[in-house]
Amino acid sequence: MAASGEETLVGQLGELATCPICLDFLEQPMVLSCGHNFCRRCLAQLGDQSSCPLCRVRVEPKRTYPNQPMANIVCHLKRRRLSEGAQEESSDQQLCQEHRQPLQIFCSSEKNLLCLACLREHRGHSLFSLPEAAQGYKDLLHGLREPLRKEEQKLQKQRQAEEQSRQEFQEQFAAEKQKVGLVLESLQELLRETQLGWLGWLAEQEEKMEAEWAVALDKLSREILHLQQLMAQMERKCRQPNEEFLQDIQDTVDRCQSYVVGSVESASPRLQVRLRTLLEKNASVRRIVDNSKASLQATLTRENLERLLTTAAAPEQPRSPKVLPI
Repeated sequence: MAASGEETLVGQLGELATCPICLDFLEQPMVLSCGHNFCRRCLAQLGDQSSCPLCRVRVEPKRTYPNQPMANIVCHLKRRRLSEGAQEESSDQQLCQEHRQPLQIFCSSEKNLLCLACLREHRGHSLFSLPEAAQGYKDLLHGLREPLRKEEQKLQKQRQAEEQSRQEFQEQFAAEKQKVGLVLESLQELLRETQLGWLGWLAEQEEKMEAEWAVALDKLSREILHLQQLMAQMERKCRQPNEEFLQDIQDTVDRCQSYVVGSVESASPRLQVRLRTLLEKNASVRRIVDNSKASLQATLTRENLERLLTTAAAPEQPRSPKVLPI
């Protein structure tokens, strides 16, 4: 159990002591302001205007220092690995599964590890010793670092451009939402003012017609009262004795005969015509408002807005990614 814990600790230290760029033990480790470690040579390849490959924090050369404690850890791990490698070569060397002999040769044609007995089947192939083959592929991978780094820088620039474009889009959307909000608020204000004006105008028309009705009803009430008084006088006259009744009887008859029923002009027909005209004109205004509302509702539906967006010019298709030569 103790050995397993020690192996875990050594593995974790190995990860910390590995350069994220060359993926090998740190050589002359340098620590950045963000706390990440890199080889001095690998860090120099990044240049002065680069960012940390792990956290993308901008590299500040003045805040980059040698990490001596990490260099000590790397030295200890190297000695331990050399010791373990010597033990593995002597006690646990890899064997060919077919011939049970040590694997000492690499076939570059088929990319296989071979023992001496396998050579008969690989005549004419490009054969190398394991150190030579490993060094050749390390050199190949090392040569690929620079184009990969350039591609990474291109992607970083593209990402920065996309971030800037995204920020501009956000600002444009915020401004557009503000504009739409102001337009709708002004429309609401217009509707409130129109409501007050329209309803106020109707109230004025109602008040005028109500006043005319009141005048007509007042006239009728006065005429009714006059007629009632005349009838009351006639009743009292009829209850008088004959001698008194016959006195000035002609005057009473004249006053009764002179009253003509219906002499008061009726306001109903005239006001009814005005009311019908008002309702007809008001109905036409309502139709205009309803049509405007329907047009606005049809324009501002999600489906119609999406349809307008799809009619816009299609954006340029992105180019296919470039494949690095191997």
